Amino acid sequence: MKRIKLLFLWIFSSVFLYGQEYVPLLDTSKTWNIYENWIYWGETYPHYLEVCETDSARYVIKKEWHSEHITDLGYLFEDTASKKVYYTDMYNNEVLLYDFSLVEGDVFQYNLVTNVDSIPLLDGSYRKRIIFEDGYYSWIEGIGSIQGGLLWSDWHFKKHIPEAWMLCYYENDSLLLTNDDYDTCNVSFLNNIAESSDNLFSPTVYPNPFNKELSISFDNPIHGEKLTISVLTLDGREIFNETLHSDFSLDLSFLPKGIYLLVLTNKDFRYTAKIVKL
Repeated sequence: MKRIKLLFLWIFSSVFLYGQEYVPLLDTSKTWNIYENWIYWGETYPHYLEVCETDSARYVIKKEWHSEHITDLGYLFEDTASKKVYYTDMYNNEVLLYDFSLVEGDVFQYNLVTNVDSIPLLDGSYRKRIIFEDGYYSWIEGIGSIQGGLLWSDWHFKKHIPEAWMLCYYENDSLLLTNDDYDTCNVSFLNNIAESSDNLFSPTVYPNPFNKELSISFDNPIHGEKLTISVLTLDGREIFNETLHSDFSLDLSFLPKGIYLLVLTNKDFRYTAKIVKL
């Protein structure tokens, strides 16, 4: 009798798992909250999809930096018959991003599938999950990956971008999935942080956002201390470097619109802030 019960449970779970109707990944009603951890800071950005104006079969991936700054990350195409999703970057290079037809024992880009199961969503429905060999990477049908979100970690690695994590997933503004490693849908750190052994230096950066010039002033005199000021892109590339000894104004009119990192350092002091060029 016990063997019969176990056999019944195995058959039931197999029918439940493999009998589920395929849930497409690409849909304009979906939103992914993606947390990116950079060298000096971390921030959460909503990602969503829009139908491509020149090809209705493709979707444009949108990353919302803030209300006035949205970046296109490339294009996605989904073959629902084969359950495959293809990514095309802004230079028209296409790669296979997901294959949701994989079963245990299959290999995807040197990653062995060790298990296929289902996970519950917050609305009570279930989605197929594909788990890879190391136990760290996994895909969720219709959602993507916790490790990277819509564009899973392998894409971030190839683009030389630090790993990102999906914190929350929404459909029609309804929360359906959260990341068990975080207790929030939005993570942000190092917005404006000063690290100093004696807290003598307290810089003020203004205006922020700015159009052309950015000013830096200190509540306390620097007393001849030499400070190095750097402006970096979000991927850590230095595009400006200067040494200062007192209050200072920077002509940053050459910068394109966007978000940058301002870093002030000397032998025992570091200050980092996000700055926005309008």
